[in-house]
Amino acid sequence: MPLSAPDRKLAGIAALTLAVLFAIIGIFGSGERDEAGFPSSFNTRTHGGKAAFLLLKRSGYDINRWEKAPGELPQSPGGVMLVIAEPRRWPESQDSDALQKFVAGGGRLLLAGSALAPRSRITGGQYRAGGTQCPAMAPTALSRGGPITMDGVLAWDKSDVSRLVHFACDNDAVVVSYRLGKGEIIWWASALPLTNAGITEAHNLDLLVNSIGDAGHILWDEYFFGSAPGPWSYATSRTLKWAAIDCAALGLIILVTFARRSGPLMPLVRESRLSPLEFVDTLGKLYHKAGACQAAVEIALNRFRQLLARRTGLHGQISAEDMARAIQGRRLGLAPDFGAILLRCESAVGNPGLTEKEALLLVQQLHDAARSLQLLTEFQEKKDGGNTPPAVARPQPVEQGHRRAAGVH
Repeated sequence: MPLSAPDRKLAGIAALTLAVLFAIIGIFGSGERDEAGFPSSFNTRTHGGKAAFLLLKRSGYDINRWEKAPGELPQSPGGVMLVIAEPRRWPESQDSDALQKFVAGGGRLLLAGSALAPRSRITGGQYRAGGTQCPAMAPTALSRGGPITMDGVLAWDKSDVSRLVHFACDNDAVVVSYRLGKGEIIWWASALPLTNAGITEAHNLDLLVNSIGDAGHILWDEYFFGSAPGPWSYATSRTLKWAAIDCAALGLIILVTFARRSGPLMPLVRESRLSPLEFVDTLGKLYHKAGACQAAVEIALNRFRQLLARRTGLHGQISAEDMARAIQGRRLGLAPDFGAILLRCESAVGNPGLTEKEALLLVQQLHDAARSLQLLTEFQEKKDGGNTPPAVARPQPVEQGHRRAAGVH
């Protein structure tokens, strides 16, 4: 079916909106692609770790990616180093136990930018902007390359004197090492020295090589980053998510357009402005705004007084005490203590401090009593009307009858 002019106009506007959204995503998404990332050996972005991984591999190191849980690490870890750089998730208790067992058995652990090292004492230090130079604190095997650059805020606890501090920034220890069983743990405050951008800074590559040392086999952890990126990993990118949302919105617009044109035409239902509920709602809001709770009680009390007068034959302005005596003297089916409720209602009418909760309770009690009294009155009237004989016409005087027949008054 060909599109009409209004439909073509709507489709054109939707397509233009979709193109603008794609342009905005392309402009503002490019900077994020350059800066975002994490030190995975698959990541080629600024904060990725693929450059360091390939550099070590091409330099002759026996290095592989490790995508399994720590519980599957080698049982004889002598000469094996595990590199964990800024993991994206916190390890489970069994993972922490497996890491500690790995190091205690003779393995070496290089942990960068995280506090999950066994028996670690990590604190928050002064903020270090990217590229802050950190000098060596002692002539060690790790610091012989020269000062390095670090970022972030993590630091090792100053009160811990059992660890060997290799580098520090403003008295914050940023590179430390310590023994655990037969193995060793090397901790960096940040993974910047091994990232694609940080490895080009002076002496950062020296720190990485010196930390690896004479390790016979290197395992670059990918387990704590999640699953390795593959062909389907790009489907989770923000750009494609926005594209899917835009396409779904465009399809919904087209669907609504054709569904509305092919559906039945129904006139709008207009509510009458003469509805009695509108008056009741307006009056209720007026009383609520004025805070006149006693007025509601007074209206309910007057209505009950009228029903009671009709049922008992009382006349005039009946007081609460008179109504209580009348109720007590007749079997009206009301509660024995209803006379006390009437006295409370009469007192509440003249009480300007009456609360809404108390007024609601009194009105409900009066309403229930009035309902019972009205039902009783209607039942009695029907009963009396059925038993009363029909009225007999009174005989008129003869003279008066003749005058009316003649039309004389």
